[in-house]
Amino acid sequence: MEEWEGYDPKLIIKRKVQKTDLDKSQSCLSMHATQLETLDFLTEEETDTIEKHWNLTQKKKGKHWKKLKTDDQEEGLKVDLVDHELNNYKVDLRKWSGNNGKWKYVLTNGWNNVIDAKMFEANDDIQVWSFRYEQGKLCLALSPPTRSDQTSSSSTPSSSCQTIA
Repeated sequence: MEEWEGYDPKLIIKRKVQKTDLDKSQSCLSMHATQLETLDFLTEEETDTIEKHWNLTQKKKGKHWKKLKTDDQEEGLKVDLVDHELNNYKVDLRKWSGNNGKWKYVLTNGWNNVIDAKMFEANDDIQVWSFRYEQGKLCLALSPPTRSDQTSSSSTPSSSCQTIA
């Protein structure tokens, strides 16, 4: 964050990396609402952008995002995602419907580039942080992974990104 002259850091989530997070056919990292450390990391304008996209997907309920018409494909919120080695990735931050009517934020459209970097393994502990740089631009940061010898038997929700509406 210092290299970016960042400010206002906020921990968004601590979680284990799931196999689905590393699956390029899933192509996203899910951050379930019930697991978030804070909801206070977006500006009103950023929230509006994400909500607009989410409302579009809700209107198309039952259809997978890739099947929506091109003119309906809002990109979500474009953000920079920085890993612990200061590699920068362009990803979309979106809000999707999750299981049992609960919502989640997802990092998508660019997440496969993070997978390609092979910095994570299933069951690694990671953190996602937000911070601001330049004139208030949102950036997300991934902590270095902490390896865990434990098998994941926790009751955390599935991180599958298959169904979005």
